[in-house]
Amino acid sequence: MIRADYEVREGKIKGISVSGDFFCFPRTGIRKLENRLEDQPPEKVDTLLNAFYSEDQVETPGITSRIGFRSQL
Repeated sequence: MIRADYEVREGKIKGISVSGDFFCFPRTGIRKLENRLEDQPPEKVDTLLNAFYSEDQVETPGITSRIGFRSQL
């Protein structure tokens, strides 16, 4: 399970924190992902995740970049 906590203010992701029960190599990869998503519009998450995995050489075994974006208000 992966959890992303964040707020959307003025149409942009703010204060994102990604956590869960998974491995990430290198370990700094999650911070890179958070930085990439910060201040971006939520509707770009799919595109940003695909770019992250193809450009940043980060591995999360058993996890792909395909997501089902679900927001809880």
